[in-house]
Amino acid sequence: MSTPKTPSTTTLGILGIGHLATYTVTGLRRSGDKRRIILSPRNAEQAKLLAKEFDCEIAEDNQMVIDQSDMVLLAVRPFQLNDLLVSLHFPKEKIVVSAAAGVSLSQLREKADFPEKLGLILPGVSAENSQGFVPIYPDFAEIRSLSDALGKTTTFKQETQFDEAAAMACLNGWMYRFYDEQVKWLIEQGIDDET
Repeated sequence: MSTPKTPSTTTLGILGIGHLATYTVTGLRRSGDKRRIILSPRNAEQAKLLAKEFDCEIAEDNQMVIDQSDMVLLAVRPFQLNDLLVSLHFPKEKIVVSAAAGVSLSQLREKADFPEKLGLILPGVSAENSQGFVPIYPDFAEIRSLSDALGKTTTFKQETQFDEAAAMACLNGWMYRFYDEQVKWLIEQGIDDET
């Protein structure tokens, strides 16, 4: 296990325990990042797996994730944000970073009373091996520390540039998924997996 690029003592709370949270937790631990990680109880089976395998804690509820963390990662799909954010309170000293693709900072602020330090990040599946580009906006040191442990941090001067880069990252992911489906189809046609 390698030493993290930027060690952090920041406690990370994650709201939403799906693919993105799994990439993030796996990448952090594989990079040697030992920060405290608190998981949402959502998707209890996956949360238990991550807690056991990667030394994370599971909070009783989403507000507890926020209250016990310095930084909170919103790791949900855009359509899940409204339900997630209902009745949650984010104290002003917290740092919140959203991985909800396509949701701007202004759109986030319309949904909840977020702290001043609100940012965007988009780690891909390569983050679980601390590889690939991890776009962030804006360039807050705490968010950079998180992204540095997940791959090569790429910062942008304008939010529109982040959006454009995120769209290209998503397109690449879809292309790999398309290639995977092609390979599966060939195997179904009788071509052996090795070939």
